[in-house]
Amino acid sequence: MTTYNCQYCGRECANKSGQTLHEKKCKSRSQHECIPKEPSMRTMAFIDAGQFRPAILINKLGLPSEKRFDWDLFRQLLVDMAGGQLFDTHYFDSPEIGTNRQAPFHRLLKNTLNFNLHFSEMKERRVVCSKCNQTHIDNEQKGVDVSLTVVMMALAYRNAYDQALLCSGDGDFAPLVEHLRHALGKRIVVIGWKSNIATTLKDAAYKVVHIDDHRDELISNKIRKMAEAC
Repeated sequence: MTTYNCQYCGRECANKSGQTLHEKKCKSRSQHECIPKEPSMRTMAFIDAGQFRPAILINKLGLPSEKRFDWDLFRQLLVDMAGGQLFDTHYFDSPEIGTNRQAPFHRLLKNTLNFNLHFSEMKERRVVCSKCNQTHIDNEQKGVDVSLTVVMMALAYRNAYDQALLCSGDGDFAPLVEHLRHALGKRIVVIGWKSNIATTLKDAAYKVVHIDDHRDELISNKIRKMAEAC
């Protein structure tokens, strides 16, 4: 004997027409109907090295000698925050003058993690010590903020992304974030340290994420010599 059951609640009906009539009014129908999913947002990450260099990460996270900041885990965190595919990650830095100490670290970012690297000029300046009155040479980072702004803006105008993960706390980026959000309709998530995110940047962002809150997710044992990766 042929039976006719509701595809939503399983109730048995006497005939096909009864099944059809029941299904139209079935209370369980709404739970089973296909609800279109919101399309995932095309996401890119933009990292300001001024707050995400190895030495800074060690200091901020208070890492002991046997632990390191794991850049693979950090990239996975960015993917999780993207809520879908992370199309590209851009890292903006200024190499130190007269040294290649950062070269292994930059190779890790480029060759292993497939980050896009952008380098700006590093200038020397003379600084007079207020205590001993002696003059010494200091390196000053130039152009990283401008480079990040130009790249982030250019990609936005090309409609290359819907959402940006801005890894920085610099208040100088607040006007950029406001423009991207309100003029171009981009969603900007700011990722930085609790103590280092400017109020103006917090107010401009769609959302703020504190790296401090993810400390345990981002560190691993230093099982091999990887000073370049903290």
